[in-house]
Amino acid sequence: MITGGIQRDPIPDVTIMVQRGRGAAGGGELEDLYLGMEDRARLERMLGYPRLALTARLHDGPWWELDTWHPCCDPRIPLREREPARSVGCSPGDARLPWVSNALKWHMAMLLESGTLTWTTLTNQRSSSLLRFARWLETLPDPAAVIQDASRIGVFAAGFRRWTLEPANRSSVNRPPETVNTRKINIDLRAVS
Repeated sequence: MITGGIQRDPIPDVTIMVQRGRGAAGGGELEDLYLGMEDRARLERMLGYPRLALTARLHDGPWWELDTWHPCCDPRIPLREREPARSVGCSPGDARLPWVSNALKWHMAMLLESGTLTWTTLTNQRSSSLLRFARWLETLPDPAAVIQDASRIGVFAAGFRRWTLEPANRSSVNRPPETVNTRKINIDLRAVS
């Protein structure tokens, strides 16, 4: 962090935030710690990579069980030798339905490990398309019906296509595009087929 042309160590800032939080909590234990939104955002930005790396290092199961994948933090993620997107992460655990989240993580991991997909393809297109599909499933009264009745798969595919045509459904951020490109719709359909 640079202030007035002098580079400062961010650790004292964390200490100040913790002290401020402990004071607001009445001097209680750290579990009672409350940080304001600004302080929390600064702390999360500062600890983002170390937190992901520590989580990956301490996780005993397969790498794909984690909710957030980042090759810089987890060397177990299979990459090509000269992977252009190795500094990009993805979060298949963002799907809110637990069974969908687990299915997405397993599916994408198997495609990566088999060499069917590269990390660049996964992070540029496939991940966002599958997370969009997960958001569509959340809108259904019975999301499990999509996988229970194979005879109705065409009806569900048409419903997903109609849903993805809406610009408001194209982005997880609050800035939907004005129009929807047909190519992007096809990418979404190809990802879930």
